[in-house]
Amino acid sequence: MGDKVQVNLALTGNEFSGTGGPGYYPTICNGTFSTHGTEIDFKNACYFTANFDWSLILSGKYNYTAINDSLVITRNYNGIFHDEYRLARVQK
Repeated sequence: MGDKVQVNLALTGNEFSGTGGPGYYPTICNGTFSTHGTEIDFKNACYFTANFDWSLILSGKYNYTAINDSLVITRNYNGIFHDEYRLARVQK
């Protein structure tokens, strides 16, 4: 199992924003998203430097599952690496 960090992610309409953990692990920033079946596609609107680890950015296609009051977002990288976001709904 990999590292665990606390993140904040707001999904409103088709827009997202949020913050990642310390040291930009991961980086969330903001942008738009769309869903198709069990797939969610994030389009990050922020700019990043060329020396940044782009695999840490919440961007691109992920699978998602709703479990009770939580949302689980996952992506596999060629069966070697695995990203997983386990998000709990927070009422304002």
